[in-house]
Amino acid sequence: MTTWCQNHRLARRLLRIAFCLAVLAPSASLAEVIDILRGDPANPIVVPLGGSVVVGTDKYLVENVIANPGIADPSMISQHALRLSGKRIGRTTLSVIDRSGAMISAAVLVQDGLAVVPSDPVSLPAPGAVQTIDVVDGQAAEVIEIPMDAAVVITSDDAFSDITFGYNGVAYGALVFDRTAYLIGMEEGMTDVTLVRTEGMPNTRVSVAVVANMTGMD
Repeated sequence: MTTWCQNHRLARRLLRIAFCLAVLAPSASLAEVIDILRGDPANPIVVPLGGSVVVGTDKYLVENVIANPGIADPSMISQHALRLSGKRIGRTTLSVIDRSGAMISAAVLVQDGLAVVPSDPVSLPAPGAVQTIDVVDGQAAEVIEIPMDAAVVITSDDAFSDITFGYNGVAYGALVFDRTAYLIGMEEGMTDVTLVRTEGMPNTRVSVAVVANMTGMD
């Protein structure tokens, strides 16, 4: 699958997520920080190459998106479970939306030669720790690091109207709602991301570093 096709597919999925979040959106409040949400790389969903696992949760799921569908491909089988199929060895990120409007991310690891493949559903792992970054004079005070083929979710209490990239080849993403952005690491390098604020507020600039993605268990 070409990069253009992957991006087009992701854009359509993000539009559906945006609709879900628009229905479930909380009210706005002032904020001077942004939160970075990511899956826990030390606790991934392990998927066999050429096989699949069922991921179950007690949360009521309304949508899902994966950073690189060339590595693993999700499909909903109920409102509480989805099937992940392993297509290529590597790491990526699965993100799901539940009925409350929460976006939850989990690391995914596709491996070959697994000795034991679970026949029962595996639980959706707990997400990684939230990284809170101060915004000073419109600039995020820390660089956001994203492994290649993985993704992070940026949330803020202040609304955005758009997202722009200094160099699209390094990172790709979109707004999934006016306070939530989804960023994917495409290739190693640095780029700048601008979250365009609404109502005349100053924009938020974020520096992003895309780093090598370790495919083995660390």
